[in-house]
Amino acid sequence: MTEPAGLFYDPDGNEITLAEWCALGCGAEPGFSLVALTTTAAGVRISTVWFGINIGRNDPPLIFETMVSGPQGEVFHRWPSRAAAEEGHAELVARYGLPEPEPERYGYGPAMVTGPINEKEHTQ
Repeated sequence: MTEPAGLFYDPDGNEITLAEWCALGCGAEPGFSLVALTTTAAGVRISTVWFGINIGRNDPPLIFETMVSGPQGEVFHRWPSRAAAEEGHAELVARYGLPEPEPERYGYGPAMVTGPINEKEHTQ
């Protein structure tokens, strides 16, 4: 069976194979796929990640995803690049409220929840 073209992408927007995508953590490698994570003072959680799959076969590929979850449910936003994802994340934080005063830490590495993460720190 042949892989469909235009489905899998690396974080730089280059088309890759399923095997290459899986080698990159299948879009779920902690510290690599996480772009930013913020919890607002109102309890809204905003998480932006590299997903790597262009589900809707969009052009340009939408390979980053932000999930906003709170009392009203979940809303998803898709982005074509890391820069757009970081900008979109910041806009959503501004829309839904300020981050908590003290950053939270989660059990999957050095990622802090207060904004974009320096990718180089997590790929060494």
